[in-house]
Amino acid sequence: MSQLNSNLPFSKALEKKENIFSRLNNYLNEIEKYKTDFSELIHSSLKIEKVKNNQIDNPNIIAIDSARGIQRYIIGNFYAFTSVAYKDNNYEDNISDFDIISYVEEEVEFADRILEGLSMGSEIIIATKKLKEGKYDFIFMDGSISTFIIKINSAITATTNANGPLAQKMYKNYFRLIKDFIFLLNSKRVFFIPKASQKDDLKVNLLKCVKDNKMKEIIEKISDIKLTQLILNPLEYIKIEDPKGHQYNLHNPFEKDINKFMKFEELKKQLITLANEFKVYYFKGISNYSYRIESFSDIFPESIIAQNTFSKNFYLIQQADRKAKDYVTVLLQESFPLEEQIR
Repeated sequence: MSQLNSNLPFSKALEKKENIFSRLNNYLNEIEKYKTDFSELIHSSLKIEKVKNNQIDNPNIIAIDSARGIQRYIIGNFYAFTSVAYKDNNYEDNISDFDIISYVEEEVEFADRILEGLSMGSEIIIATKKLKEGKYDFIFMDGSISTFIIKINSAITATTNANGPLAQKMYKNYFRLIKDFIFLLNSKRVFFIPKASQKDDLKVNLLKCVKDNKMKEIIEKISDIKLTQLILNPLEYIKIEDPKGHQYNLHNPFEKDINKFMKFEELKKQLITLANEFKVYYFKGISNYSYRIESFSDIFPESIIAQNTFSKNFYLIQQADRKAKDYVTVLLQESFPLEEQIR
């Protein structure tokens, strides 16, 4: 740093970066000192399970994910979203019951939020369709339970002051999406695996047992995933039976139809109650990466899950995600002069 002029903005930025990383390194070293204490604490307060070879014979499993994108043209904006169901190296389905691909030649207010809700809604529709076929033992989905509810609620709220095709599509399918999501949760065959999570169910359970103030301070600063990275060995997992619930708020847009409004209120209560009755698993995979897994299932297919943990992201979901992005990329290939190309 001494070779740089300290008055230059980038030299100050680099110095700040070095200071931040120095503090992080000190913090990691401090955490390492407590690693043994953390492990003893977890073993005394929570049960650590080891994956057993209890493979279900020829399990039928499937992963579902979606992608979305916007291409801005002079003549209007084109929006596309698609969902993919991935099974055993085959992309089995990329069609749901409402128009998966939407080209909209007009601006839509809050289009990004509505598009995200439609995209995640299409995952719910495909998952429901697959379960009703009766062919699958388990379905794996990208994102947490709360993410689906929050994003779909955000999308329907965004339609309040919009009347474009995306808003109309979201409004038309909203009741059905909530009903299908309740079906998925009640099926007890769906596992939700977010790529990242800031939830702290493991930390909350641990802090109940901690008496040492210094250790408590360390635990409060670290995320659940980082804790499992420190404590668990590959193919070990922890089950949290009673994770912290979420205060959901679902918008009811059916004020003009009192019967539908009241029916949706009942549906809303049912979903909010059900959505807070799940179990959480913290699972350290073959790759040494940890996963948070949410489910209502009475069965935890640990050996099936283990086979999909040889990278940072859950393998089946990763494959569905890649294919969905491929579809959207093709759908949004340039066809007309782009707005950004005209000056």
